[in-house]
Amino acid sequence: MIKIVTDSTADLSQDLCREYNIEVIPLYITFGDKVYKEGIDISKEEFYQKLREYEPYGLPTTSQPTPKDFIDKYAGIQEDTVISIHISSKLSGTCESANLARKSTSKDITIIDSGLVSVGLGLLVMYAVKAVKAGWDKEQIIQLVNQLKNKIIIYFTVENLRHLEKGGRIGKAQSLLGSILHIIPILSFKEGIIVPAEKIRGSKKVLPKYKELISGIVGKNSIDAMLINAECEEKTKELEKMLMENFECKTAITSIIGGVVGTHAGPGTWGLAFCPSQSFNK
Repeated sequence: MIKIVTDSTADLSQDLCREYNIEVIPLYITFGDKVYKEGIDISKEEFYQKLREYEPYGLPTTSQPTPKDFIDKYAGIQEDTVISIHISSKLSGTCESANLARKSTSKDITIIDSGLVSVGLGLLVMYAVKAVKAGWDKEQIIQLVNQLKNKIIIYFTVENLRHLEKGGRIGKAQSLLGSILHIIPILSFKEGIIVPAEKIRGSKKVLPKYKELISGIVGKNSIDAMLINAECEEKTKELEKMLMENFECKTAITSIIGGVVGTHAGPGTWGLAFCPSQSFNK
């Protein structure tokens, strides 16, 4: 059997991970002198409460798992074959830690840099576990993941650019400009980093722009999607309604942004990842 491993930035729910037997290694979140393993020592709800309390002191910091964390995780896996799919190496050193750990184990482990994060990574992992369930072999699954990581599109909207600017994900000038002009950015990923996709003035124009962007990519083809939010559940519901009314959306998974991604994106973030629908028939 094949085991799929990912990290906590995939923002998959615990129920989904249990259902599909996904192993998750946590990243770390640090508030002052207190360090938490994401999803283990601190829940998503607890994180946002602490984030509000900690705001006068700045933002928490985040860090990747250590090679030992990966060694211990891999050692506890019964399956001999592991496919380990992780956050973009341009955003985190998680893949580097995983590769160092791989050299210290006799298991058959393949490390894949997804070039993605959050919903994009989560959607990619869901494709991998569905392929495992369908009986695909290791090479078929690796080929599928490497193909789809370049086809998955992420669009997300943040309430403001302050968290991205403080976390070093965008420049201070861009953050200031967005605040002064009241611009609502739609952001995406390209080559493993955050890039602007559109700049919108007025919140009512955001959802129609999502529809336009998605339609321009997929046309009338069916899609799979994963939707996500940070303390703005209604936005996700509106987005899901739009998808169902305008596209043949075969899969629509909804989740909450976890603490590591939430540190950099901030409350009020919402968006989705989508990809042309996949079939897992051999």
